[in-house]
Amino acid sequence: MNIPKVDFHIHTEHLKCANETMKVKGIIKKCESLGLSKIAFTDR
Repeated sequence: MNIPKVDFHIHTEHLKCANETMKVKGIIKKCESLGLSKIAFTDR
């Protein structure tokens, strides 16, 4: 059985407590390199 890698709780630079390393494009690249098949941004 192949279990997908997912992360449904990712914050970006748009959240007040975040820092500049949390840019959307960088996060997407990192998730791809980790083999994640689905992600969700949760900045609210």
